[in-house]
Amino acid sequence: IVDHSDQQHYQEVKKAAPVDIILEMLDNQNLGDDLPLLNSEGRVVVIGSRGTVEINPRELMSKDACFMRMSMFNA
Repeated sequence: IVDHSDQQHYQEVKKAAPVDIILEMLDNQNLGDDLPLLNSEGRVVVIGSRGTVEINPRELMSKDACFMRMSMFNA
């Protein structure tokens, strides 16, 4: 579990190991930076978004990652 409010969180994750699962609560701010940390065949679940997201789809494709999304209103 990583606290995005900590300015050093990406450096901590890079030191630890590739990430198998990303539960993204604010993808419009974080997803582009999160994807390079994802392990091969990892999973991304977008739970929250407050705007437009621009990512490089090759970050997902090259890792054969699974990308899912959910809406709390539908849960």
